[in-house]
Amino acid sequence: MSKTVVRAEVACLNCGRFLGELEGERGTSFKNAQFKVPAGGKGLQRTQAGLRCGYCGGKAIIEGVETVRQIVAA
Repeated sequence: MSKTVVRAEVACLNCGRFLGELEGERGTSFKNAQFKVPAGGKGLQRTQAGLRCGYCGGKAIIEGVETVRQIVAA
């Protein structure tokens, strides 16, 4: 059995800032993914309306999903 790890960039739709990266297993929700904030970044705010920019409060979007690695279990 193997699993595929994917990574996606998170950016603000309003101000355009790069907010960080999400990394998790393909086929699972990004809600369970690890969020990596760049040094000095304000990251995300989780609200009932969804993910929001830590700088301006604008809507955060997930883009550029790519395969990072495959883990093969013996």
